[in-house]
Amino acid sequence: MGLFEPAWMSKDKNKAVKAVRMLTDEKVLTRVLQKAQHNEVITAALVRIAQVAQDWEVRQAAVKQMADQNFWADIAENDLHIYVCYASVQCLADQNILLEIAEKTEDWGVCKAAIEKLTNPIALVGLAINNRHVEMFTINAYSGIAAINRLYDMNDQRALTDVARKAKDAYIRMEAVKKLTDEDMAQEILVDIAKNGEYYFSLRMEALGKLIGKEYIEQDIYTDIAAKAKTHYFRGTDEIDAASDALKNLTNREVLLDVAKNANAETIRFEAEKRFKELKIFE
Repeated sequence: MGLFEPAWMSKDKNKAVKAVRMLTDEKVLTRVLQKAQHNEVITAALVRIAQVAQDWEVRQAAVKQMADQNFWADIAENDLHIYVCYASVQCLADQNILLEIAEKTEDWGVCKAAIEKLTNPIALVGLAINNRHVEMFTINAYSGIAAINRLYDMNDQRALTDVARKAKDAYIRMEAVKKLTDEDMAQEILVDIAKNGEYYFSLRMEALGKLIGKEYIEQDIYTDIAAKAKTHYFRGTDEIDAASDALKNLTNREVLLDVAKNANAETIRFEAEKRFKELKIFE
């Protein structure tokens, strides 16, 4: 190395790389790319450009020139510009890293992009099964649905059936059911969602609407929905609306009388009493 040559031009590869890692001037880093004598030094310059360049398109271009899965993962999770993050995810192939990004990233777009790169059905089923749609204030609230869409694109009906059967969240189960091609299996799961969909009353009504020839089941579920729905100001009127719709499908006057006396929601008790009287007129 000449007396006045910068350290990054050193013939000592390790010394040159160490020098490049200290650089912050983009113009100097560009010169490194043009003049460096070692591939390791060029790589170090690309990494540094991806870290310090002010222009996101410059950082994105540097990312695309790299060939390091861990580096891409770091950029995908930490760069401040979404397009740079996307570019890093698109470069990734390591399934474990993609899954970790999908689970931990704080950006929904990056999460979705990572899921779309996953090819492991076990990982996708895990994402969907453990997802909680009701946690609407978490960044990955819709990761379960993205995982289901990916499984559908992969035409993996077995995995979709697993999600429809086992997902913790009824909304996720319903999304999986909609992708099933086995009608008998779909009907079986719809019955279970309608019966056991927790406080997702509108979803339970949707499941009932998709059932074929299950009238004996429907009446019990309509009764359960009408009786249990409550007024929740922070959830809007969906729950009461579902209960009201359920009430309209009840035909047993004894059941209606019981709902009129014991339903959780006052409005539903009034509606049940009204329907009870209407049915009496037509007897």
